[in-house]
Amino acid sequence: MVAVVTSVFFIVTGTTGGGSSEPQASADAGRPESTLDAQCRSSWEKIRRASIYVIPCIEVQADELLISVQVRPANDSGIVDATVWVWPMHLDAQLLERKQYDLVREPSTLRSCRLTFTHDEVQTCGPFAVTPTTGPGFYNAATSADIHEAQYPPGWNSSLFAGTQSPKVDFRAPEQGASRD
Repeated sequence: MVAVVTSVFFIVTGTTGGGSSEPQASADAGRPESTLDAQCRSSWEKIRRASIYVIPCIEVQADELLISVQVRPANDSGIVDATVWVWPMHLDAQLLERKQYDLVREPSTLRSCRLTFTHDEVQTCGPFAVTPTTGPGFYNAATSADIHEAQYPPGWNSSLFAGTQSPKVDFRAPEQGASRD
């Protein structure tokens, strides 16, 4: 329940995290320089069930959203196999307030990667270009992971599932212009 409340806080406020006892994103932590003009979570978030750390990112590019997630192993051996999912979430305030997170994500925009780590390396799942059908508004990238392969991440069918979030971006149709928040 605490995780859900914390996720809702991050979604609604656009807070990018921090204050975690997990390693902070830095050159020493192995976070690569982003080649995108992306909004990325400011610190590594651990996904225990997959034994990895993640940093989800999102960028507005023309009439698409580019979503990606930077990933690194959480164990000392660096030997990890994980399925990583990433998707955009439409930050509709009314749906978020009613905790209907299943209505702010679209299965058609869900993307995944199967990653294998043999060292303490950073890999990127994506970037994937997606165009949400929910139209203009604020979006963030959400991510989840598991050691098992599947079409959907664990919890996807729950209305309370939100994943780990990136900062938000303002997505507009091309004729309206696009900008970052």
